[in-house]
Amino acid sequence: MAAKAAGATGVVDARSPDLAAAISKVADLPVFGVVDFVGSSETANASMSVLSRGGIYVPVGLYGGEITLQLPLFILRAITILGSYTGSQSELKELIELAKSGALQPIPIEHVPHADPNTALDRVRAGAVTGRLVLDAGMAVPAH
Repeated sequence: MAAKAAGATGVVDARSPDLAAAISKVADLPVFGVVDFVGSSETANASMSVLSRGGIYVPVGLYGGEITLQLPLFILRAITILGSYTGSQSELKELIELAKSGALQPIPIEHVPHADPNTALDRVRAGAVTGRLVLDAGMAVPAH
C-alpha cells in the first residue's frame, strides 16, 4: 500500500468486511482521533463507532454519503466532528515551502483515456489505483 510505503505505521482497507474491528486492531485502542480520507457512509460510521470518549472525527474525503447519530450517545461520549476541507493561508504557504524543499513525495498521477471513464472508475472501486487518475482527452482508448 502507498500509505505504508510513505511511512504509515498502520493502514486499514476501507473495504474490510468489519471496518470498525479493522480500525480498532490497527489502532490498538483507545482511538482518540480519526482522519477519514474516504468520507463514505461506511467509513464515517465505522470511524465514529471506534472513537473513545472525547474523540475527534475529521472527514476529509469527499466520497459522499450520510451518517445517523444517536444524539444521547454522541453527547455522552463527547465526540467532536470537525470538518476540514481546506487550510488557512499561512498553512498553504507552509505547504508550498515544504513542497519546494523536496520534503514531500509527489502523488502518483496516471493519465487514462477520457473516452473510457468507466474503466477508470472500475479501477478506483476495485482499489487498484495508487494516487490519482486524470482523464486525458488526447489519449486514444486501447484496443481490447
